[in-house]
Amino acid sequence: MRIFIALVFKDSSIDELVELQNGLKDRYAGRYISSNNLHMTLAFLGEVEEALIPTLQTIVQNSFLDIKALQTNHINMLQKNILVLSFASCPDLMLYREVLVNNLKKKKFKIDNHPFVPHITLARDVNDCYFASKEYDKTLTISGVALMASTLLPNEARYQIIDFKKME
Repeated sequence: MRIFIALVFKDSSIDELVELQNGLKDRYAGRYISSNNLHMTLAFLGEVEEALIPTLQTIVQNSFLDIKALQTNHINMLQKNILVLSFASCPDLMLYREVLVNNLKKKKFKIDNHPFVPHITLARDVNDCYFASKEYDKTLTISGVALMASTLLPNEARYQIIDFKKME
């Protein structure tokens, strides 16, 4: 199973993200991420044996996240064709992610080693070489942390929540 751990946002925040996407679709063609797939990846583990899922569930359930919301700041282009919503600096998020990754490594899980840049992917395959970063100042409310499985389909990925730790 392709596994990752992600922040999941409350429905009201997802609604705001969909509204943002709808406003961008007229101007920037691409494959926009469906509302049920909008999230912030904290750690991508790739292929994980099903027998190890309970260990991951324990790590997610024992993680302590004391962040209720995050502040967005810009819509940017990542890797020339991925439209993303980036976030203002949040030291608590960076610390949470560092502790999460350390806990995963202690259990010998391999983590994707790309630098962590907090963002939500809004669309893929956007071909606009003239896209300029746009300010977007909103507060998005976090619903919780999810252990998720990813299934790759021809034109999209389908995500399924395996385990979820709700924000208190």
